[in-house]
Amino acid sequence: MARRTSVESLNKKIAALELQKKKLLTVEKPGIAQVRKLVVKFKLSAADLKAVFGKKTKNQAKGEKKSRRKSSLAGKKLAAKYRDDSGNSWTGRGRVPKWVQEAEKAGRKRDDFLISE
Repeated sequence: MARRTSVESLNKKIAALELQKKKLLTVEKPGIAQVRKLVVKFKLSAADLKAVFGKKTKNQAKGEKKSRRKSSLAGKKLAAKYRDDSGNSWTGRGRVPKWVQEAEKAGRKRDDFLISE
């Protein structure tokens, strides 16, 4: 019987904690009541609020405060600077391709793949 009592008491505690959790989740953030009063006072519509707050940018949605500037060269095609005998090519920017890494491990130098103009 003692075990049954402890299970029942645990179920009561769980129910109380679930109720406490529900209350915490439904508590309004500070300032929401003030915003509601302003909406009523000035008869603002959902469209008015949407115009003010609008859609979030990708950076705001991620939580970033400042947006990063893109390079002026971003998205532009560049001519290949390196090429191997198999026809693999690389502009010399960004991550070093696997074929260059493997060739360098084999003892070749990056200058061996330079394309002469």
